[in-house]
Amino acid sequence: MTDTRYLHLIRQDCPLPPGTHVVVYCRDSGGDEQDRSVAQQIDVAREYCQHHNLVLEKIYVDEARLSSNTEKRDALQELLTDLRRRFKRIHDRYKRDKAIRENPFGVVFWKSNRLGRDSIEATNIKTDLRLRGVTLIDLMTSANTGNAAVDALIEAFQ
Repeated sequence: MTDTRYLHLIRQDCPLPPGTHVVVYCRDSGGDEQDRSVAQQIDVAREYCQHHNLVLEKIYVDEARLSSNTEKRDALQELLTDLRRRFKRIHDRYKRDKAIRENPFGVVFWKSNRLGRDSIEATNIKTDLRLRGVTLIDLMTSANTGNAAVDALIEAFQ
């Protein structure tokens, strides 16, 4: 029997098919607004991956780093470098959709603000990864409509 301590707290769906490879990014700002420790974020991400039969390749961790920009987040920079080397940008929407279907890959994180507190920078990071055909899985998403435009709008408000 698997331990499911956290599944009731996070999104129930998975936009990726079973067997898809993913990486996880965890960050603890060390600040007062931190709602889950890195250890808890890792436990939740592992449980999510196991529940949805995702293949967890690597966990990137920036611990106790209070920073308003991503330059000092070594693990995030490593993750971005690794994914930029591995996946080229696909500017054609139809080719990108095909790549996502045929070779899915994902990044799992606790909340979208783990990628950056500056909404412009976080949006840029997300856009860059999405242009590479990488699926972003925000475990604390409050809504996933299946409509990319509506989901982007909800994400912007969050």
